[in-house]
Amino acid sequence: MLRLLGGSICQCIVLLLLVAGYSGTHALTASQTAARSWMKGFAKSGPEFHWPTQQLMRGITYVGQAERLRSVVRKLVEGKEALNMVALGGSITYGVGVKNQTEAFPDLLKDWMRKAFPGPEHEMHNGAVRGTTSTYMALCLELHLPPGDLDIVLIEYAINDTPRPSPSMAPGSRRAALERLLRKVLNAPGQPAIIMVNMLAIHRDMEMGYWVNAERDFQEFSTYYGLPTVSFKAAAYHEMKSGDVTGSNVSSFFGPKTAGSAS
Repeated sequence: MLRLLGGSICQCIVLLLLVAGYSGTHALTASQTAARSWMKGFAKSGPEFHWPTQQLMRGITYVGQAERLRSVVRKLVEGKEALNMVALGGSITYGVGVKNQTEAFPDLLKDWMRKAFPGPEHEMHNGAVRGTTSTYMALCLELHLPPGDLDIVLIEYAINDTPRPSPSMAPGSRRAALERLLRKVLNAPGQPAIIMVNMLAIHRDMEMGYWVNAERDFQEFSTYYGLPTVSFKAAAYHEMKSGDVTGSNVSSFFGPKTAGSAS
């Protein structure tokens, strides 16, 4: 099950990068010919999307202006510098439930980037800590960041943070810790692009209802701070609830060890 979660959310993130690239091709410093060539060759070098594109697009719940994410796409297109990426979150990001941590979704994303854009060795540092919330990471962020300028920071706390809706986003509210974390990351060296990765606690959320996690409050921060966001729940909840998971096997690109289904 966690292999399905990881592989599928990676496909949503990859598609998000593609959307950001298309929306920002005019801003790429590489030649327009090189940019168009990358877009056309994306399907060949990137993963094969086993979920229908329409379903994956549902999983992109916010794009925004994505200036920082376009800077990342620019670096990928130019191929001169390696990306320095970090993943922050709880057990799913850490890789609990998969055979080893290299099969956690952050490493799957790194493997795709290395395959799709050979040359620079793009790096992904997994700074997730099992069983923690954004409160912990807001206090201890510096302990979980690698040295140097950062390009992308993935943040996944929609499951571990309290699902109760916050009556206020004011300082002292139950969402204040997440906002402190976001503001710290936005001002980290390199001014990285944040991608909010909202996952789904399947056994809990599928039984208790669509709303039972912190994602709805997190979306307020995504729109306020302009943070591109992907959601496994938005992409797959209705299909999984109805038992229609046809095509839910993750891409063969991610390798036989990480292929799985919802069953």
